Amino acid sequence: MAGATRLSKQGELSVMRWGVPQEPTWTNGDIVDNPSAGTALVTKTVGSGKTGHVYGVEISADEANRFELCEGSTAKLRFALSAAGVIILILPLPLWAGVAAGVDVNIKNVTAAGGAGKKYQARLLYLEA
Repeated sequence: MAGATRLSKQGELSVMRWGVPQEPTWTNGDIVDNPSAGTALVTKTVGSGKTGHVYGVEISADEANRFELCEGSTAKLRFALSAAGVIILILPLPLWAGVAAGVDVNIKNVTAAGGAGKKYQARLLYLEA
């Protein structure tokens, strides 16, 4: 049963790890107005003695842009919005797993916002084990 997953009635992800039920939680970033290139829209630091696992992302922007899921300063996955909108990705298995203790997991925009008033926001569905 190690690694089994399910969606609860409320649509939340429940994970069975070594027979112990665990639920990833959302870490929300603030709304950022007109971010420069490389701005971390949300950051979660892996706790001491823990390992971080990302099960999902939600990214919204008022314009087209590219985004990176980063482990520390290293980009691990890229996402693209071709126009204003939202990316929502929730998986039953980790999207990115095994992040070491003390390392930041974050989502960054690749290109600077195109003008004043452009709002961005991101969040991570995250679990520590």
